[in-house]
This record gives sequence, C-alpha cells and structure tokens, in this order.
Amino acid sequence: MKTVCQITMFRTINYGSALQAYALHTAVTRLLGHRCLTVDYVAQAGERTFPRSPAALARYLLGRVVYWRRDRAYDDFLRTELDLTRPYATFAELAADPPAADVYATGSDQTFNPQWSGADPAYFLAFVPADRRPAVRKIAYASSFAVSALPEALRPRYREALLDYDALSVREESGVALIRDLTGQTAAWCCDPTLLLERAQWAAMAQKATRRPKRPYILVYIMAYMVNPYPQADRVIDEVARALDLDVVYLNGRRQDLGKPRATVNKSASPYEFVDLFLNASFIVTSSFHGAVFSLHSGKPFIALTEADPRKDSRLRALLRRVGAERHAVPVPIPDDFHVGDPARFAQPAGGYAERLGAFREESLAWLRAAIEG
Repeated sequence: MKTVCQITMFRTINYGSALQAYALHTAVTRLLGHRCLTVDYVAQAGERTFPRSPAALARYLLGRVVYWRRDRAYDDFLRTELDLTRPYATFAELAADPPAADVYATGSDQTFNPQWSGADPAYFLAFVPADRRPAVRKIAYASSFAVSALPEALRPRYREALLDYDALSVREESGVALIRDLTGQTAAWCCDPTLLLERAQWAAMAQKATRRPKRPYILVYIMAYMVNPYPQADRVIDEVARALDLDVVYLNGRRQDLGKPRATVNKSASPYEFVDLFLNASFIVTSSFHGAVFSLHSGKPFIALTEADPRKDSRLRALLRRVGAERHAVPVPIPDDFHVGDPARFAQPAGGYAERLGAFREESLAWLRAAIEG
C-alpha cells in the first residue's frame, strides 16, 4: 500500500471542490487500496477582509449569520470525510515541512487555472524536497486549466513545472492540447473524480443529509459568476415549474428569488444535502460543471446552461460531449425565442448515459492506478 498525498482546491466554500476532493480520496482508498492524505492548504481560502462602511459591514455580518450553518457543515464534512494533514497557511510553510508520501498528486478542479491558482507553486508540487524527488512520484489527476490558452508570461513557468511530473492527466480535452503545446508530452483525458464514484456510492453518502424538501421540486443551481444566464433563465425555470407542477428549490440563489411563490432559497446546505438535492430532484437547471456531473448521476431530466462562446469556459461542454449528452445544453445568452416546450425532451435516456460514463470511469481508474503504482 502506498501513501498518496493530494493537493487540490477545497478550502473556499464550493460544493464541487469539496466533493471532488472527497471523491479522489475515496477512489484511492476504497477502489485502489492505497492511503490518501489531503494537504490542508488553507492559503487557498485567501485573506478575509472586513468592510469599512457601516452599511457594508452590516451586510457582511448578516451574510455571516445566513451562511453560518453552511460553513460549519462544510468544515465538518472535510474533517469527517478526508484524511487531512496539519494546516499550512503559506507555500513557504508547506515547503519547509511537507507531508511524507510515496506519491504526490495535483488533484482535480481548477488547480492549473491561472486565474484561480495564480500559478501558485504549491499546486505544481514544488514543495516536494529535491532530495526526496528520486524516490517519489509526481502525478496530476484530471487537473483543469479551464482555459484553452495561457498568458504568454506564464508559459515558461508552466512548462518547467509540468516537465517535472511523472504522469499527467487533465479534465478537459483542451488541456491535452495545452500540455502538448507547452511540453511536447501527451496527457491523458480523465474524468472528474466525482465521476469515478457511481450513483449508488453517492446515494449512500447522501443518506447523511438531515433536511429534504417535502414536495417534488425543480432544483436550480446556477453559478452566475461563471456563466450568468439571467434574466432569461427565470423564464426557463418558470416554464418547467408550471409544466410539471413543481416547487422550486434555489441552491444558494439570489435575493430576487426570495419570496417567490412555491420557491425555497437554500443557502445553508451541507455537502451531503447538496448531493441529496440532486439525486432526488424531479428536474434540474444548472450552469455548474459539478451541477452537470450530479445531474448525470441523478438520471433525471436536466438543462445545462453553457457559455455560447467556444473561446470561453469549455469545461461543461466538454463533459457533455464526452458522454453523449449534448442535447441537454442550452447556450448562454439564452436566445429570446427559446422555449422549453415539453420538458420530457430534456429527459435522460433509459439507463442514463451509463455505457459511455462507465467506459470513461474505467479508463480513468486504470490510468490512476498505473500512475500511482508506476
């Protein structure tokens, strides 16, 4: 049994980030039989600043009250479900006393994204001591650039860092081309860790959810900071809710969603409740990559709101294309003449996309096993 140490982004409050870290941990431990440590790199959460004006400070404090349960549940999930190292506040602290392991892995999510990681050397495993390097392996599992091109100033730094890996895999096909262009090497296209686990495994985890809607509902999970489909998305959601006579559950949601008839804004869901809400929804509308992943796991009808400009974020489109689910995509901006019509046209086929998802999963697990065991 080897010890695998993954570093990934999960300390910012983001359900997909936490669940992909859990999924890789679970795949390494339960499916492959190794130990998995997760670097508790708290630096990724950034420094907390407090507003100066009285009005802004009041809004900030109100937000802390609203999100208190969510933040506590999120932290409890990480401490319960992951094997965390001691906290590291800075890269220098991590490099001075790195955790011992046989394999160091850059995990999934946007660890190679120049916008979010800022080319932080921690995510390129630069903390691995030079004198230990010959005896250990450095791998990247389904790491995402989330862009198809890098800023010219960062290319030399990325090239040098990537050439020091023993095995590279990425989460999007565009990442394969990027690594080939940077290094001349061929990276594998592997699935997000949340797809390494099957629906039954997620359903078992979701049993820990403590709150559930009492009536059938459409689940809305829209990350407007990435792809903003409003205000047209309101029309799409209303059409589905009326056609199927469903309540609406807004996961996170906006102030504008508060007080709508037959609608609930859930701003305090735990990661367990996040999964449970997807698996038990009657219909799903999402603009999130991991929202699409759990829509696929649910087997339920769903709409994936995707960026229409192919030069921008391609993660969601690449996933749908890989598993043959492109018909669920609706471009953003949503055309004025777009109407849902019969919601059944967004239903998943009988058995979902199990065949192509299963093949993707098995290819990715085989790659991960070989990368760990060398």
